[in-house]
Amino acid sequence: MTEFNEVIHYVLGFQPYVLLPLIIFVLALVFRLGVGTGFRAALTIGIGFIGIFLVFDYFVGVIHPVILALGSRWGLQQTTLDVGWPPLASMTWSYPWAAVILAILLGINVLLLVARLTRTVDIDVWNYWHVIFLALMVQTVTGNFWLALAAAVVAFVLVLKLAEWSAPAVNKLTGLKGICIPHLSGLAYFPVAVALDALLGRIPGLRKWQLSPESLQKRLGLAGEPAVIGLVVGLLLAWAAGYDVKVILETGVKLAA
Repeated sequence: MTEFNEVIHYVLGFQPYVLLPLIIFVLALVFRLGVGTGFRAALTIGIGFIGIFLVFDYFVGVIHPVILALGSRWGLQQTTLDVGWPPLASMTWSYPWAAVILAILLGINVLLLVARLTRTVDIDVWNYWHVIFLALMVQTVTGNFWLALAAAVVAFVLVLKLAEWSAPAVNKLTGLKGICIPHLSGLAYFPVAVALDALLGRIPGLRKWQLSPESLQKRLGLAGEPAVIGLVVGLLLAWAAGYDVKVILETGVKLAA
């Protein structure tokens, strides 16, 4: 068991932009799509992840000092720190039962596919940590592994079914057929969104509104451009933080990017 855990932890130690492309490449070979096609698809996904992380790191690098300056100038005292997902993921994969639960969840996905109870294949192994983290929390509170495992299994099955339910919306939004998003962090809000959409659709006047980034941009013209919105937000934040004109303008342009 120790060696198995070490292997799992080593594999999951790869960054998402390495791990997911490897999985995609293996799946491409399994389904006989060819080495060239699989390699191209895997490399494209890896590059896409790198792009996401670059943009995120750039944004944090720009906005973080502005937020600190805002807090210092206005005397804002924060009692809670949002550490984001990286520490949570690290805690999850350090959980002694993480590898076991991961193997069980993968097995459940296969069994549901064979039994034709789902059409979702969750290949994003890295993001299984969302469900396993739930197990970690349950075991921390109750001290009972079996309750933790049950919570993870129930959550995982719900994720697969919600992913299928939301797939048409994902396909419509992205234009990609056969794609769904089996991530607990996102799917948790989908039933709420469906309920609110149904509610708003019954309210006279509101149900005729077509609110979308495209419609807002069309109504507002230049002011609705994402770059212009970023510029204005950057200028206002930097001004509120007490920066001089030079830094205010620099911050505005950086956020516009």
